[in-house]
This record gives sequence, structure tokens and C-alpha cells, in this order.
Amino acid sequence: MGTKLSHNLFSCRSFFKTSSLGTKLLSLCAALLLSCQLTTEVVPNTVSGIKVDSVFKIWVSKDGLSGYNGSAVAYKIIPRQDMKYELYLLTACHTVSFEDVNTYKIISTMDLGLSVLELGSPSYDFVVVSKNPDLDVSVIKAVVPRYFPVSELYTGSLRTGQRVAAVGYPINLGTVITDGYVCFAHLNTVAVSCNAFFGSSGGAVFDTSSGKIMGILVSIATYRNSTGGFGVLSFISYTAPTSLIKPWLEKEGLT
Repeated sequence: MGTKLSHNLFSCRSFFKTSSLGTKLLSLCAALLLSCQLTTEVVPNTVSGIKVDSVFKIWVSKDGLSGYNGSAVAYKIIPRQDMKYELYLLTACHTVSFEDVNTYKIISTMDLGLSVLELGSPSYDFVVVSKNPDLDVSVIKAVVPRYFPVSELYTGSLRTGQRVAAVGYPINLGTVITDGYVCFAHLNTVAVSCNAFFGSSGGAVFDTSSGKIMGILVSIATYRNSTGGFGVLSFISYTAPTSLIKPWLEKEGLT
């Protein structure tokens, strides 16, 4: 399958590009990683307490052949009278905000395992139910023929050093799970020391102690280099925390 990259497929927040405070926070986070010897590593497809199969690959296209990849996590499933299910998922808003797109698909690890997405792979159509551009989070819905696992939303407080794991679908790869820690929280974004890549947008960050969704991956850290351009710190990722997502879902009637 052909794949296109868009500059906003995995967007980076301007706060951390331009502000001196943002630079200081990134430096603090990097120092924390070094001083505590925190590392990010790929871990097996099963993580104790985490429902890895609640995370899906999403694919949007305007011609059915080439398109844009992202990730999503299921948080609610409702049985229907026709023996099918309505599956509700959280993803990043920018992964479902492309123009002229007419094909929306989710693909499950329960169908693909760790294989690469190929034409003809089992997939399910989805629709966008609601968007929150301020949080960069959207709710999507798919009608599926069988039950899929869903993960609960984390409602506890966050603390620096809290253990987390990010689950997503980097482009042309299967499920990738990286572990890390909460680095810091600022405004509506929580920074975690989990590797993330193009295609990981919309994936879930789980609290490893409870197995619940702590946040949705929305961006990665960048810095201004000596030539005036921007570099990427793939080991620092930003998430929209569920402490802000849940009140929005309640307001929208989507809990």
C-alpha cells in the first residue's frame, strides 16, 4: 500500500518550538531521563494489565489505495439487536481531519497480529462522531461483527515518574509498545518518555499499574537546531490526558 506523510500527521505543539519555558521543560525532562536512567524499549505484544488488543490501526484515504495512517483505542462497546456491536474509539483529531477523504477504516491486531497492513486485510468502516481540536482528540465509531476488548479511562492523579506504556501503529509496522514514565504536566498536555513515530498519533498511553488509558498520543517534542530548523526528540511524546478528555466525553454524552 502506498503511504503519504502529512506535516500534521503527527503534529508538534508550537509552545515547545518557540517558548523559552518550553525549552527549559524539555531540558528538565531530558535531565530526568538521564539522572534516573530511564530508557524506552520495545516490549512484547502482551503487557500485564494492559489490553493491547483495544488499540487499532486506522487508515483514511481518498482513492482507496494510498492514504494516511494513525492509531486509535477502543473505550466503549455496545451490543446491537442485529448481533453486531458499536465500537467507540478515541484518536487524535488531526488523524481524521484530512480534506477530500472518503474512506475511513480501522484494522485490529486481533486480525493482523504483528503483520504489516496490506490490501485485503480485514478492516471495518468508521465515522467521526465528535472532535475536540483544543485537545486534539476525536471520537470515532465503527460497527463490528464481534466483540472487541475495550480499555477504561484512567481517572487518578498523575505524578512525575509514574510508569506508563504507549501502544500504537507506526507506519508499515504492526503493534509497537514502548514503556516510559511521566516527565511533567503542563496546561492540557502530559509529557511521557515513550518513543513515538509517524502513525502513532491517536494511540493510547496506559498507566501500567491499572492498565487504564492515561492519555492519547498527539505529538512529539521538537527543538530548534543551530541552522534554524527543527529536530525531533522521538523519546519524548505528548498526550492529551484523560483527566481532560473524560469531562468532554461526558458533556458530549459519549461516556
